[in-house]
Amino acid sequence: MYFTGAKSRTPYRYFSFLAANRLFLPNNTTLINTTFNANLGFDAQVTNDGAGGGGTFLKNPRFNTTLSYLRLEIDGNLRVHTFIISTDSDGFQTQLWEIAVTIFSEDDLWALETKCQLSGRCGEFGVCEDSQCVGCPTPNGLAGWSRDCKAPKLNDCGGKKKGDFKYFELKGVDHFVAKYTRGDAPVKQQSCADKCSKDCKCLGYFYHSDASRCWIAYELKTMTRVANSTHLAFIKAPLL
Repeated sequence: MYFTGAKSRTPYRYFSFLAANRLFLPNNTTLINTTFNANLGFDAQVTNDGAGGGGTFLKNPRFNTTLSYLRLEIDGNLRVHTFIISTDSDGFQTQLWEIAVTIFSEDDLWALETKCQLSGRCGEFGVCEDSQCVGCPTPNGLAGWSRDCKAPKLNDCGGKKKGDFKYFELKGVDHFVAKYTRGDAPVKQQSCADKCSKDCKCLGYFYHSDASRCWIAYELKTMTRVANSTHLAFIKAPLL
C-alpha cells in the first residue's frame, strides 16, 4: 500500500502483507496477485512467481460474510464492509452494513497494524504512539499535539536564503515509511545529512544508527515513537 502526497517525489510504501510476514511466503519473490476471500471468515491468498502461494487468516466474524466488499478508505486504511441481517426475539429484522475487518486499528485484536502507520494519523506533523498523537516536535522538544501542529516553515527553494536552516533531533522516532522500506544502507549519518541538506525540498531525514540506514523525507506527517533509541529523526528548521 502506497501514499503519495503533494510533495512526494515517489510513492511511499506504508504497508505490505509480505513485509509484515503475515503471508508465510519465500523471500525474493514477486507478488502476482492478492485475493481476499469472504465466506464464514476472512482470509487473504496470494500468488507469487515460481513460488506457489500462501495466505493469512484475517478474522473470524460472528456473522455471515457472504456479501462483503473491500475498500481503501480516504484515510489510507483498508477495511472490509459486510452486509448483515439480524432478527431479534420479537422477530424484528435489522439490515445494515458493518465494518468486519480493519487493517489499521488500535481496538481490533485482529488488526495487522496500528493507526500510527497511517501517514495522516497526526495530520501534517506529529508523533504517534499506541495510535494516539502524543506530541508536536519543535526545536525545544515535544509540545502538546493539536491539528495546528505544522512542520517548521523553510525558505522557498528559489530564495536567496534557501540554505539558512538547521536540524533538530528526535530520538526513538520512525517515519511512517521506515517500517516497510529499506532506505539506503550502509550510509554514514553525515552522508545522509548531506543528501538532505543539498536538496532544498527535503524536509528532514531519518537514520537508524544501529544499521547505518538512511531515509530522506519530502513529506513528514506522522512519525511513530519506538523503543529503540538508535532510531533518529532530524527535522529541518529555519535559523532564527
